[in-house]
Amino acid sequence: EANGVDQDNSTALELLEKADDIEDLSPDPDSWETVRKILYNGLTTFIRSDDDITRASDQSRFLKVHKSLHEKCLRSNVGSVLTTQLWGIAQNIVRALLLFDQQFESFAAATTGVAENDASISFSMDLYWDLGKQFLECLSHLASDYVQSCVGNENEIERMMLGIGLILQRSSVCCLLAAMDPMAGWFEVWSRFLPPSKLMAVVKVSGLGRDLLQRCNPSKNNVGVQKIADTLSMTTNKIAKEGSQDSNTSSFYDDLIHCQLLQSISVLRTIILQCGGSPDIVHLIHGQAVDRYGGNE
Repeated sequence: EANGVDQDNSTALELLEKADDIEDLSPDPDSWETVRKILYNGLTTFIRSDDDITRASDQSRFLKVHKSLHEKCLRSNVGSVLTTQLWGIAQNIVRALLLFDQQFESFAAATTGVAENDASISFSMDLYWDLGKQFLECLSHLASDYVQSCVGNENEIERMMLGIGLILQRSSVCCLLAAMDPMAGWFEVWSRFLPPSKLMAVVKVSGLGRDLLQRCNPSKNNVGVQKIADTLSMTTNKIAKEGSQDSNTSSFYDDLIHCQLLQSISVLRTIILQCGGSPDIVHLIHGQAVDRYGGNE
């Protein structure tokens, strides 16, 4: 049965890679939803798999198809006729990032120190990084499109902001995004698309406040950042064949913690400013931290 699924994914992947026109793939919303699910399942098959990590090459190809279709949508989106497809591609990336984050730490822990898994860890890290880059690229284009139109897609905006909140709440994936953009300028842009009450709702539902405050204390060990640093050190040492892995890990960890500190301060500042400095948002963030870490923390 697994081989049948692999064969179906492989056939769909080859067809999607040859697509010249997004409208040929999805002339209407119903057919697009079928395509979107194929894309998502192909992108996350490796993430959801507990075996045969070498299959990640197909997931890298599915990610490239997402990127290619995203670019085709942008070129052909005259009169916003392909807006549904643009949002669908972006939501696939968000969901894949969240799923990958759930699996990354356990995968890295299980393979740390196992020489034959070095290539798999490196490929996993590359895919994770590329997912993050594609996420930021999708956000940039969607924000530009929304600013130009000024109307519509409010429900999608709210849904995306909740996804952003959940992503920033996760230790490993927000670490990658911090390395790409420590000041989180993209979050500042997107926070402007929601009224203060709904931005507060995102913070409340995602529990983002407690994690942002906790990361502002760099003296506390961050497990997600540590796993990223360990993985980077392992793959770097394999290439360099010299130096101490412990010292490299420490260097990576310190740099990533600094980036994440800047990110957390920036996101906290943005949330408070966009909520007009309301005591309600300050109390919400503080209350989330107290509920999770206790008064002394």
